[in-house]
Amino acid sequence: MLLVLASLMVMGLSPGALTKEYLTSGSYLVHACEAVPIDHPTAEESVRSIACLSYIEGFTDADKTECASVSYAQMASVYVAYMKQHPEVMKMPKSVGLSIALRQSYPCTVESPIK
Repeated sequence: MLLVLASLMVMGLSPGALTKEYLTSGSYLVHACEAVPIDHPTAEESVRSIACLSYIEGFTDADKTECASVSYAQMASVYVAYMKQHPEVMKMPKSVGLSIALRQSYPCTVESPIK
């Protein structure tokens, strides 16, 4: 718990401002993913970048999404661009915007769990 609070402070977010709605929203993931392409990140940017890339990795694993030759950093960049073009999606669950952005930008396939 202490590590989580320390990470939030490094990210510049106060624990009181972190509601479930914010943490699960597109706004939160955009904030995290904006730190991904930085060459010499600060500690705060590193924490944000790790949060973004970890979420994208988990999302694509759970969703069984396969995007050939696309890095998680590229997916983050596409997500941020999509969300800035579609601000109405910012308050929706972060998975919604990520799913739409990936499917519109890449020839991704979704593996069916039932064969």
